[in-house]
Amino acid sequence: MIDVKKILQATTVVTVIALAVKGLGFVEKIVLAYFFGTGIEIDAFLVAYTIPLSIFYLVREVVEPSFLPTFLQTWRDSDRGGWRLFSTVGTFLLLGLGMITAMGVLVADPFMSLAAPGFSGEQRALAVRLTQLAMPALLFLGLSTLTTAVLHAQKRFALPALSMGAFRAGPLLLFLLVGGVQGLALGVILGALGKLFIEALGLGRQLRRVRLRLDLTFPPVLAVGRLAAPLFVALSLSLFVGPLVENAFASRVGVGGVSALGYARRITETLTTIIPYALALVLLPFSAEMAARHDSKALSQTLMGSIRGLTILFLPVTMGLMLLREPFIQLLFERGAFTAASTQLTASPLLFYALALLPFALEVIVIQFFFARQDTLTPVVTDIIAFVINVALIPPLMAAFGLGGIALAVAIAKGLKVLALLILFGRRVPEFRIASLLPFAGQMLLASLATALVLLACLAFGDSLEADQGLVGQIAYLAVAGLLGGGAFLLAAYLSKVEEIRNLWHGAWNWVRRRITGTSHG
Repeated sequence: MIDVKKILQATTVVTVIALAVKGLGFVEKIVLAYFFGTGIEIDAFLVAYTIPLSIFYLVREVVEPSFLPTFLQTWRDSDRGGWRLFSTVGTFLLLGLGMITAMGVLVADPFMSLAAPGFSGEQRALAVRLTQLAMPALLFLGLSTLTTAVLHAQKRFALPALSMGAFRAGPLLLFLLVGGVQGLALGVILGALGKLFIEALGLGRQLRRVRLRLDLTFPPVLAVGRLAAPLFVALSLSLFVGPLVENAFASRVGVGGVSALGYARRITETLTTIIPYALALVLLPFSAEMAARHDSKALSQTLMGSIRGLTILFLPVTMGLMLLREPFIQLLFERGAFTAASTQLTASPLLFYALALLPFALEVIVIQFFFARQDTLTPVVTDIIAFVINVALIPPLMAAFGLGGIALAVAIAKGLKVLALLILFGRRVPEFRIASLLPFAGQMLLASLATALVLLACLAFGDSLEADQGLVGQIAYLAVAGLLGGGAFLLAAYLSKVEEIRNLWHGAWNWVRRRITGTSHG
């Protein structure tokens, strides 16, 4: 039985909080763009920030899918056993992250030759100093992955989402108080401490059961290790090495290359990590329960519904971001040190990152269904292959598209990975038939073409407007274009008989009719 109501309620709560957190992230980017533009200081900070953040993402994506299902099962069998598992994994994380943090501080200088080979002189020295300042944040961020996983296992999703807000607020808060990129780097530590502290408060007295222990003979610990090992190998490439490789190539473009790529990447990451990431967080414990009771039909239906819903949501956004990317960047960033040249530099990678929006969103969801079945090997193999394809494509695509070639390589690799995962899931769960999505894909293609035509007309109209429209004019133009483009998508989808759109329309109409009827009776 699919508990759709609980899944939607939890996803809605996390999404609302995530929107607020992402809004804070955008405020941070607007502030940074105003004060630093695409200059040397922000390039250096983004490289330094990427190092501990990428390791944190790696640890998070290894811990949650390997620890959460195992903890859930162990904890339900025995409360004591669950916290014994927590204590052992936590001790491993403390030791491992402590060593990595120390190494990051000590070898920041030689490591910068790999992270940003295009940096030299003052820019390189600044990037090294900022890396050494920000690196200790990794210890607190890494430990918080375990507290987050336990809260999610208990189906408590709001608190971890709020704690990410504390992390995002740290750099901005300290920058406003202290100033300079050094304040930003120290703010990363402040935010990481805040994240861990909030989640620890949420767990409260439960943490009294935690002890330092290395219990290698405990079967659940071995189970976590078996699931985590392949994930760690593959995700080291995509979440840690991948961003470093992209920054390394971007640093060769010249001053502004790393920051322009970072701004474009942050826009797409913000869009893909609000609803998809919130949905993924909620789906993992629910789908793990479906897998535990061998309900393949529920798994298949839930995955199919998620794919269709995200496709309907992200295709019009993709078209809008591709075609209206320059006015969108101007609205967000073009002020202060962020000039028209910065907009042009950022627009190129944003065009191709927009193509990756839907693959990014679908990837986040699809892999949860493999993790729910305690299959971490399949996502690992596809991730390694996708990483190799990504890196191999960057040089030829950069030769053709410049900085945008890095983003296009990501889009192609992600698209191929998602397609492979869906095919493989269908082989493991016969109830899931990818071929059944073909008619839906045709409907979405028609709706996307209708959206593109309307947005192209909006773009032509926008070109005829005065260059300096002002902030209100920019917002009004993008809002009208978005409404017209979205309306065209919905109308085309309705006319092509997309089930979800028709159900949404009929549900909304019935609600309005009931309200009118109820009012007239009163």
